[in-house]
Amino acid sequence: MDSMLQYVIWRGDLSFFSAPVCPVDALIFSELVHAPFENAREASGSLKYLRSLIFPVTNTEEKGTMKAYRRELWELMDTYPRFARAALLLFSETFDETSEMQFAAALFRAGDTGIVAFRGTDGSLVGWKEDLNMSYCEVPSQTEAKCFLEAAAKTAAEQGIDRLILCGHSKGGNLAMFSAAGVSGEIRNRIDSIYCFDAPGLSDEVLASEGWAAVKDRVISYVPESSIIGLLLGSYGRSRIVDSDSVSIWQHNPFKWHVLGCDLVEVKQRTLSSRVIDRTIDDFLDKYPPEKRRVLVNALYDALRATGADSVKGLGAATLLHMKDVRQVLSKSLPDGEGTEIFKLLVSSLIG
Repeated sequence: MDSMLQYVIWRGDLSFFSAPVCPVDALIFSELVHAPFENAREASGSLKYLRSLIFPVTNTEEKGTMKAYRRELWELMDTYPRFARAALLLFSETFDETSEMQFAAALFRAGDTGIVAFRGTDGSLVGWKEDLNMSYCEVPSQTEAKCFLEAAAKTAAEQGIDRLILCGHSKGGNLAMFSAAGVSGEIRNRIDSIYCFDAPGLSDEVLASEGWAAVKDRVISYVPESSIIGLLLGSYGRSRIVDSDSVSIWQHNPFKWHVLGCDLVEVKQRTLSSRVIDRTIDDFLDKYPPEKRRVLVNALYDALRATGADSVKGLGAATLLHMKDVRQVLSKSLPDGEGTEIFKLLVSSLIG
């Protein structure tokens, strides 16, 4: 079964003018936004030109990692004009540990279409903390996403681009939906589609807003059959269930999703474990009001920091070494002891 990498080869000779943006293209741009554009001397240009600025000559990424897959995607696109001729028009990136914010987004030109892609969660604990904060409040990245969409719409109009497509994987999909619901009606009217790939849901307040009512029918959502991330927070409608080569939490990796032609391969239903986790998350949200979620989330984050890890990559080994410190933090913040099991579930989800 094909993947998005095989799609680049199959579709790569056709321009976006002759073959407009399809769901697999949206998934690809959702991954392209993870490239370190912040390393480029210029903030715009063709993707073929920018590749030489943002990546070192030698690929030293560990095989099988997301960075390695993304690097392979960029190297492959160099050969095919469909993507090599696409251009970056605008980019913004902010990482602020104090405000617990991890944000990046880009405006790409693909033929006569502007693609606004939002970066998902990176490997930092700060990025994951911001995701958890979504369970009880609007987070800085959501506010910034709306501002970026407004700027991107203006830049696109100046470039003669009227039609916009929004997309994002993981948190990026949440930011795409949130920003679309929050901008003016004039900008919303220019949005053709909003592609969300295994993205956390939205708060009850956003789901009840007029802005969301205006754009919700343009949301096209995909989740893998063992989805976990895409079940978090409020439901935003029916999702298409995608077949994958991976299992469990590893299905969050979109490079393992099956592609057929211009779309992703669907299956009938999510796995039993995914449905059980869905009910567990629903029970959690029903049990804890926003203020209690805030206390719990902060306690869990303090416990994660007590491991000494600053990224998800080192979390497993660090937790084993510092479990005594973790228990002390949790017992101090959550005296009833309810945090330990939730912490173990959180760590196992993060490290797979």
